[in-house]
Order: sequence, then C-alpha cells, then structure tokens
Amino acid sequence: MARFLLVYRSDKDTFDTMVPEQLQLFHQKWQTWIAEGQRKGWMLDVSTALKTDGRVVNAKRVISPGAFLEGRNVVRGYVNVEADTLDSAAEMAKGCPVLLHGGMVEVRPFLGRSPWDNPHAITARKITLSRCKCKKRGRPMKHIFNISRILLGLIFVISGLNGFMHFIPTTQFPGIAGQFLGAIFRSHFYVVVFLTQIVGGLLMLANRYVAFGLLLLGPVLVNILSFHIFMAPTKITLALVATALWFVVWFKVRGAFSGVFVPRFPAEKLSGVPQAFRRNSSEQGRAA
Repeated sequence: MARFLLVYRSDKDTFDTMVPEQLQLFHQKWQTWIAEGQRKGWMLDVSTALKTDGRVVNAKRVISPGAFLEGRNVVRGYVNVEADTLDSAAEMAKGCPVLLHGGMVEVRPFLGRSPWDNPHAITARKITLSRCKCKKRGRPMKHIFNISRILLGLIFVISGLNGFMHFIPTTQFPGIAGQFLGAIFRSHFYVVVFLTQIVGGLLMLANRYVAFGLLLLGPVLVNILSFHIFMAPTKITLALVATALWFVVWFKVRGAFSGVFVPRFPAEKLSGVPQAFRRNSSEQGRAA
C-alpha cells in the first residue's frame, strides 16, 4: 500500500453561483464521501476547505494578492489516501463531489517514503503520545497540590482570625507553655504572628504568589513545631499536618526556591548590587 495526495480544484466562482440549498446539498455530499472513505480505511487525512483568498510569493520574493490560479481553477483542498497503485487512487478520486460542479482532482504520489513511514516522524509521534500520558499521570499530583494548598490556607486563615476574634475555644496550656503564650499576648507580639498567618493563608487560597506565601508561613511553622516539641508535645498533631501540607505545596513550586540552594553566585550575576559590595563579597569568598 502506498500513499497519494488528492488535490481538488474548481472554478474560483463556483460557490458564489450556488444558492443556499445547493450549498447545503454540496456539503452533505462531501460529508458522505469523507465518511465513506474513512470508514473503509483508505482516506487518511482530510484538509479543511481553503478560501480563494491568499498570497503568492514568486522566485523574486514578490508577493502578489490572491490565490494561485491555473486558468480559472483554484485549489480547494486536499486529502491523503492509501491505495495499491496510482490508478487505484484515481478511481477513488472519481467519487469526489468537486467533480459534480465542473471541478477536477489531481492525484499525486509522494516522492520516496511518505511522512507516515518516516522513522523520525514515528518516533516524534511516540514522544508526543508519551508526553500526553505523562500529563495524564500528572493530573493526580495537580489535584493533591490544590487540595494541600487550600487546606494549608484554611488552617492558617482560620487560626489567624481566631487569634483576634476568639470564635474557637483555645486550649489552656499549663506550665511553661502557658507562660510563653501569655507573654506573647501581653506583649502584643501575637499581632505580627496572626497577621502573618492570615496573609500567608490568603495567598494559598488565592493561588497567587504561592512561593511568597510559603516564605511567610515557613517561619511560623518552625515556631509552632518548636513550641509543641519542647513545651506541649501532646498537641502536635495539627502542627504536623500543616507541616506536611506545606512540604507538598513546596514540592510543586520548588523551582521558585532554586536560587536559595546555590552556595555561591559569580560576581557578574549579582545584577543590581553595588560594585563595592561585589568586591567585598568576592574577597570574603576567596578568603573562605
């Protein structure tokens, strides 16, 4: 089996002389012919109908308006078909509806191996299909990220608002843990803590500046974990859940933190940094 290109042409004014009923019947015949070819398996690829408008660029790079005309005929479209011989492909072309209105079909074989037989094209198609499968496999991770981001945002927004409005009863911690919390509230330091929680949580919920929101919530989580580890270990469950959610969200946007883990930047990459500071930094780096 070989591949052939059927190029169909017709007078440039063919459709302009048709009434709406004729156009509708013409389109129905096209759909029937295409459906039959695809059902039988010999029609491989069908182009969308081409407009008669266009541009022609000649060998002198001169651009002329309009489509290329051979007499009064203009290319209307094409189909790729599969047949045993050139004559067999020509027999298939006899059913093209363009012939009913004075048109013609040019049947051309491909030179050498067709694009479908090209191993590079096949490899490229396999890569495309593989990427599609990877995207499908990546969808669960996207859902996990969104769920974790929303839960993390809700935890900190509710916790932050509760710090000001006290609509959820809070646990009374005895001993040094209670003294620590009492010092935070009496010194009004809680304002900074709870505002940071609210802002970071809202960024999570809005899915905007997520990396910045993680930077705000990270130190808060460190303090919460330290408080429970050293002063109130029996109430650490929610802190561990929030930490796990934080790391899930961080894993999704970890690329935004890539520069944080670079041990040393070359001086030429320190854009916006005064030259004197660059020199001092370089000298300190060499000394180290």
